[in-house]
Amino acid sequence: MRLRVGVVLFLLAAYVGIGCRSPLTPNIDRNQAPETWITAAPSDTITIKDDHGRPIGFPFPGTIPVRFHMYWAGSDKDGAVAGFFWAVVETTTEALPGQPFAPQLPGPKPADYHFTNKTDTTFIFTVAEDQPDRQHAFFIYSVDNLGKPDPTPARFIFNSQDRFPPIPIIEECRCVGTIYLLNPGGGVTPKADTVYVTDVDNRVTAVPRDTCPAGSAIRFKWHGEVQVPQTVVTGYRYKLDEPRFIEVGPEVTEATYNDGVPPSDTIPPATGRKIFVLRVVDQAGGSRDSTRRFQLNYSPDTWWSGPDRGSSSLFSKPNGERYTTLVGGRLTGPITGSLMSQDSTFILPAVRSSRRSFFEIWKDTVWARQEGDTVHLNSWIVLQGGGYDRDSRYGVKVNPILRSKDEDDNYKFPGFIEQDGPVLVPGPANGSPIGFRSIVTMSLTPFQQPSRTALTGLYPIYDPNDVFNLPRIAGYHPVFLAGRAFAVMQAEDSDGDRDRRVSDGRDLVIKVENGTATPAEQALRPLVMTSRSTSRRTS
Repeated sequence: MRLRVGVVLFLLAAYVGIGCRSPLTPNIDRNQAPETWITAAPSDTITIKDDHGRPIGFPFPGTIPVRFHMYWAGSDKDGAVAGFFWAVVETTTEALPGQPFAPQLPGPKPADYHFTNKTDTTFIFTVAEDQPDRQHAFFIYSVDNLGKPDPTPARFIFNSQDRFPPIPIIEECRCVGTIYLLNPGGGVTPKADTVYVTDVDNRVTAVPRDTCPAGSAIRFKWHGEVQVPQTVVTGYRYKLDEPRFIEVGPEVTEATYNDGVPPSDTIPPATGRKIFVLRVVDQAGGSRDSTRRFQLNYSPDTWWSGPDRGSSSLFSKPNGERYTTLVGGRLTGPITGSLMSQDSTFILPAVRSSRRSFFEIWKDTVWARQEGDTVHLNSWIVLQGGGYDRDSRYGVKVNPILRSKDEDDNYKFPGFIEQDGPVLVPGPANGSPIGFRSIVTMSLTPFQQPSRTALTGLYPIYDPNDVFNLPRIAGYHPVFLAGRAFAVMQAEDSDGDRDRRVSDGRDLVIKVENGTATPAEQALRPLVMTSRSTSRRTS
């Protein structure tokens, strides 16, 4: 009986307990996500669209300056906005190599987002260093007080343009070298030469106004001026002969070349026309270039140094022509007062006398001719010159092997030793070019059509191992055609620069004789030697 009463009481207690339980609450998130919008930028391109469903501004984004103050806002219907997450992504405005189109803007990665509780800030957007603008996308979304984010971030796509890139100021471009002045009594006097380069002309065909001596120590000094407020210069780029820019920080404001201790990242400049480029880069990556243009190495000067027609080594004809003869194809002796003597290797080009004359070799006779004379067909004309070079070393092309000796202390090349002299000895600068090139242009009989020879190789070159070996002091040109000849000689220095003032002697002389030459061209007329060639009798 007691057992039954206990069971009934237990069941009654269980029923009462079950009847008193509260129902389960459903798991529903009633927190509404916040909203975000941009209040000071081009229209929000994800939430505001045109009648065709395309973002406002399609297909071209807006353009803003690189330094731009942006504002944004957010709201939460059932709470408060605790902060914002923002991100900026960018791409280039030009297609990559091998691609037909510019790359698309990438989407932001989680690591690109930054948190802020502000509702505005000033951004400095970046541009490409070699381009004035760059495409960007700005993303921002708000987060409420319960940590819930806006699932539809606000964004806009735009071009940031650096309308006012920094200005590079080259304070100084200075060359310090040595030039050699000719003395009236012979020899040269060294003189320190300082040149301040100011030429900024970047035209490839323009001749630089400033010339620096070869081997000069070159110093550049600069600074940069930003044009966008509250930005700074972040670095400089510069190059002279380097294939790529040398990148340095904002604290580096000078560079030197050939000062005896060249930096490991610079290339000693070769001679020729030089353009120094300085680029300054600001905080946004915007850049601007400044240049200095100059000629490194003075070109040599040239003059004619033909035979002295009053030389006692020459005979006279009744008509005044001067000549000597050949025996067995060789001179019976040197012709004094000319380079057909020991003078050819003992008198340097810089101290040779200026004479507008030349030799003609015809059969067994060597004629001493002058400007305007007539020579024989099938003869050879021999052109001799002098010259002056104020800065290059005298690196005449003579192989030292020619002065070597054998085991018995005998010279291996006695023929060279017989004619050896100061002209054939390389050394420091002495005011002389190392050799010459020559060219002859003709106006052919009877219609005056032009005929031009090729420019000769450099002479002298004394090197039996060189395919360009040309062991002679003068220029030799055959005369196969009848007409008027126009000869030009060009001195060359050891840096490979030539006297290029006259490229076509025929054209220059015709201009002078027609009265169409400029004063500068008229001044160059003495650099051209003229003669006529024809079949003639010699009595």
